Amino acid sequence: MGIKGLPDAAKQKTTDGAIAFVKYYVAVVNYAGSKPQTGLVKSLSLDTCETCDRWESSAAYFAQHDQKIVGDQLPGGTGWDVKADLIDQSPPAAHIGVAFKAADVPIKSADGSQTSQHVAAAVEVFLLRWTESGWLVSDVQRDVA
Repeated sequence: MGIKGLPDAAKQKTTDGAIAFVKYYVAVVNYAGSKPQTGLVKSLSLDTCETCDRWESSAAYFAQHDQKIVGDQLPGGTGWDVKADLIDQSPPAAHIGVAFKAADVPIKSADGSQTSQHVAAAVEVFLLRWTESGWLVSDVQRDVA
């Protein structure tokens, strides 16, 4: 896969496991943009996640156009916290909030030219669902609170 496998902590059906999963998921999104390849983000997401599909599509676009993100497309994740503990629900779920910094994210082409895309500071909430294969992202929403 190119990035180390899912850590054991992220395989636990607990809120700590959900936080560990989101940390890994963000690392995978960043990796998929900096070393563009498809399938990485998709493998950790449910089909319902439109944001996940956009990150997957971005990786595919970069791979097809011989471009890459220099650094992280989700910069400076902090404040990893549980917004909703729904582990005892059916199906089990958790909502994990993460704060990301504003940044101008550089995008480099194979010819050496570089552009950038501005990413606004935001708190994103990763909606996770526990499945037979463990945690998967079902949606990502901006926290407007």
